[in-house]
Amino acid sequence: MAHGIDSDYAWLKTHLELSKGISSREVLARKVTTALDDRIHKGRLPYTLGIFGGWGTGKTTFLAMLAEHLEQHANRNVVYFNSWKYAGFMEIVPALIYKILQYGATGSNERRDEAARRVILALGKKYSDQIGEWAKTKIGVNPVELFKDVYEMSTTVQSGVAKVMPDVMPEVVRAYYTQVDKAQDELRKALGTVTPGVEPKNVAVVLIDELDRCDPDEAFNVVKQMRVLFGMRDLPVAFVIAANPEPIGLAIKHRYGLESESGDYESRRILEKFVDAYEDLSASEPLGPLVEKMWSEETLPWIMQIDAANVLPDFMESERKNASAFDVITTSAPLFSNIRVLFKSYERVRKNTLVNRHLLWTIWFLEMAAQIDPRFRRDLRTLSASIQHMAEDSYRAIEGKRYRIVQDPRGIKLEYESNDKGRTTFAVFRSYFWEHGKKELARLQVSKDAEDRARADALERLLAEPHRVDVVVLLALLPFPEMPLFEDLTQETQHFELPDFGENLKSLSQEFGNTLAN
Repeated sequence: MAHGIDSDYAWLKTHLELSKGISSREVLARKVTTALDDRIHKGRLPYTLGIFGGWGTGKTTFLAMLAEHLEQHANRNVVYFNSWKYAGFMEIVPALIYKILQYGATGSNERRDEAARRVILALGKKYSDQIGEWAKTKIGVNPVELFKDVYEMSTTVQSGVAKVMPDVMPEVVRAYYTQVDKAQDELRKALGTVTPGVEPKNVAVVLIDELDRCDPDEAFNVVKQMRVLFGMRDLPVAFVIAANPEPIGLAIKHRYGLESESGDYESRRILEKFVDAYEDLSASEPLGPLVEKMWSEETLPWIMQIDAANVLPDFMESERKNASAFDVITTSAPLFSNIRVLFKSYERVRKNTLVNRHLLWTIWFLEMAAQIDPRFRRDLRTLSASIQHMAEDSYRAIEGKRYRIVQDPRGIKLEYESNDKGRTTFAVFRSYFWEHGKKELARLQVSKDAEDRARADALERLLAEPHRVDVVVLLALLPFPEMPLFEDLTQETQHFELPDFGENLKSLSQEFGNTLAN
């Protein structure tokens, strides 16, 4: 950073610790960095890249990863702009311009302050508002609104032309647009220009975040105004806009009266016209490495400890039989779709859980369910007794499971003699859990008790969604501190059967059921 790191940029960098558990995002960050470097090296600027994804999909974390790569280059001034910080308090675009000139331009503080003053005065909001309203009384068209709505410009002008006095309109429109031209000229003076085929000496890479927290109409206006101010001149600027396209798309649909059947597609295409390219973060992401890193200072459930120490088969060869608990923690499951909630929920329960702390894993899952899917949390409460019995029966079912010790090139391997239920301890437990879930549903469906009927409906909804069943299996993983660990199970003198859980299972299951019910 040429002029120090502001507080917003410092806050962005705090997300780097979270990012290290998402390897696919690291790959994408390197890809985007390479693409930006190529454009900068060839002088193909200005440029705008969209990073699209729903709320909580890790857009801010991705920008932190990208910033870390970009700042390795001497002539890259990375600017982070948090749109939400300014929304409702002041105009976002002038704040963005000021931020770019403070942290993206070269020169002394006085020079950069003066440049920002000249650009913003050239735009002249107060003057523009006054001339806009005055012009509307004369010609029926507000030039300020034309600037704010460039996508509709031609229609607006045509609708106003019928009321225009021919000798007035050119001067008024020219007067307003001269302000935009002046602002662009001042930006060129402050930032420099680009020659195609030649790498600029100084490039501002502007990371725009939190647009989806702003009013959708305001967010769309920001994207459009940026395109007008920066995209139509040879400025050495690259923008990376991280946003959720859904709320902005709704604003576009409303503004342009798009039909509901095809409106989602059309609004997305309109939004994409305001960026040169985009990357989508909505694809399923494996979060196991991230969760494993988060839990490095806490005790994982017993089954997870066994699988973590074992040499496991390839998950991709059989997602049913070869899965570990970490393998099924992906953004495909609704409970894990919001990475921000996943991380903040963990921080909250880790800090505040004093009672039953040995059930911290389960408590964390219930906190996420309460935050992301309250109905699912209610179903878990309704099914607390059923899930408790399903889990207890599944633990009993894996007692005595026979295995052998295999010397694998990667280490000692615990291999089950019969793999019809699965090849990992988690997969075996999950298979039994499904079986007992179906038995419990059959029992509830023949009951004449009204509460049992409600439980049957909730359990039927659960079993219809395998991703949710995986979540319930995961939250049913319990600690069992007295059970032998992997090193004990693989001793030569060991009877090669999983041991009994003993009476501890009954009391721990009861605590587990009470936690679900609360």
